[in-house]
Amino acid sequence: MILGNQTTKKIGQMFRSMPYLMTTLFVLFLFLTLFASSAWTQDGHKGQHPNPEKQLKKLTKRLGLTEAQRKKFSPILEQKSKKIKTLREQMKEVRQAARGQIEAELTPEQAEMYKQLREKRKIWKEYKKRKPEHRHKKKHKKDDQDDNEHENND
Repeated sequence: MILGNQTTKKIGQMFRSMPYLMTTLFVLFLFLTLFASSAWTQDGHKGQHPNPEKQLKKLTKRLGLTEAQRKKFSPILEQKSKKIKTLREQMKEVRQAARGQIEAELTPEQAEMYKQLREKRKIWKEYKKRKPEHRHKKKHKKDDQDDNEHENND
């Protein structure tokens, strides 16, 4: 036989550990997927209220907007901000109404469990607010330098 007894045992062990390896790879894949989606939402400024002045300042810095362009962009960004604020208020009302309808259909035991789930979620949201890496994308040194230069030019 070309393969020795030790080699055959190692190959056998490798195939027996395949489910463990596949499970590990799957968990790693899930973790990376969740991490990537979390990073995407942070980069997408999820949960932050749009500030038209900051947006205009950032666009001016990054795109080199002219004064005429800034004057045109300002009302557009203001209008966008107001519409988003209105939509957020509407979404809050929809969530509250749905929560009330759900609670009306629950048994007392289910209602208690539902309340506990909501409290856990509230605690988690507060925890995330305290951790700075959950709130903002880290700025690069170049962005800080650009900000300082832009402020000095104003």
